[in-house]
Amino acid sequence: MVLMAKNKKPLKRSLSGFEVELFTLDSNGDVAPAADEIIKESLAWHPSVIVTGEVGKHMFEIGSFPRVKVYNTALNLIENVERVVDVSEKLGYHFYPYGTYPGKFEPQFSPKTWYKMKEKIFGTQKFRLSMLVTGFHFHYTLPRGVFDKKKKLLKPMFDSKIKKTLVDSYNMLIAMDPVLTTFMQSSPFVEGRYLGKDSRMLVYRGGRKLGYDGLYSDYQQYGGLQPYKHTMADLIKLSEERHKRWKRLMSEQGFDPREIYKFGKILDFSWNPVKINKLGTMEQRGMDMNKFSLVLACGALIASTLRKIQQDFLEVVPSDVGVKEPFKLEGDKVIIPPHTTVRHYYQSISAHKGLSDDSMLDYCKRFMRFASAHAEPEEQAAFKVLYRMLESRKTESDRLVDEAQKAGYSVKEELPHELVRELALKESEKMKKDLKEARALAEKGVE
Repeated sequence: MVLMAKNKKPLKRSLSGFEVELFTLDSNGDVAPAADEIIKESLAWHPSVIVTGEVGKHMFEIGSFPRVKVYNTALNLIENVERVVDVSEKLGYHFYPYGTYPGKFEPQFSPKTWYKMKEKIFGTQKFRLSMLVTGFHFHYTLPRGVFDKKKKLLKPMFDSKIKKTLVDSYNMLIAMDPVLTTFMQSSPFVEGRYLGKDSRMLVYRGGRKLGYDGLYSDYQQYGGLQPYKHTMADLIKLSEERHKRWKRLMSEQGFDPREIYKFGKILDFSWNPVKINKLGTMEQRGMDMNKFSLVLACGALIASTLRKIQQDFLEVVPSDVGVKEPFKLEGDKVIIPPHTTVRHYYQSISAHKGLSDDSMLDYCKRFMRFASAHAEPEEQAAFKVLYRMLESRKTESDRLVDEAQKAGYSVKEELPHELVRELALKESEKMKKDLKEARALAEKGVE
């Protein structure tokens, strides 16, 4: 366990968990509505594998068993992915591992009442956008005592350092979001067109701050990058307000709001980049899906940061100083920029420019300086891929754009579908190679 400062009582050793979403491809490189078939066969061959369906029939989610050490969690995820990949290939299917499929396809909805409700509320064209994107979700156990396991709710608490560290962790994840979305960006093309370095963010979050009419443009309370909160009471109030509004939205679309309990607990009605989950976890869900070496690296990055905040009771302080010196450590305080700077500026820069922007590069470097100082040796080993990215100023999104340009196409043109198929199958093969490399790295750090 990480050593604690004198007279500070350590928190429990929190668990981490990974969830990754993937597109299914046929042998030609086209998106295939094969998720149900793959899930059924995977569970038949490997009953313990953690794999579930998603909103579209061409996508599914693979999870991990939560562990204390990120490397143990990552290895379990990789083993589950390897099993599903093996079964899928026997069925003649492949996976596309990035945040958006680069070409056009017509998605098919999963016929569940929950999805039909969301389609009604958002509108068919808007809800269709949810099937064009895949992401990586990271979970970290909430501090001890703040969560009611029976009611699946946050507990009201007073005069508690534990309560304060929950709010500090929440705010830190919001300040970190542009760093994580930059490192994980892999979605320059969607439906054949270039939108930005992180098209997934634009399509999914949407809104005026990003300058794009996306899925949650009119429902930022549910899907946008949210402001910081000052108290635990603020977090509780926010979840209650979302729940009440969803009941109104249900009623407006002809659903019985009294039956909202059939669709989840109060904490279920949030799809924001940072979420307090009914599982008793803090979830960062704003990132593109990407290579597994980057999944491991960013998982380690989040875990090491939250561990430091929660075990040493660091105070996370929004300040104007954080505009010029983000993530500066002053005693037991971490200085972060005002949420308006993060949400209005860095979020947009991450989506549109990424590491080609000097201010974004500096923001990422400063965060890495903070995180690396407190990470364990095996976590620092995982960070190497991130440092190489900072040095080259090239993300996976940049590399995909370079691949298209090498083939003779610019970001101003629509990608021909033959090129899309070629790119999709090529990246699918690269995923398997990276999966082996990520396993080798994870095995070195497991306990």
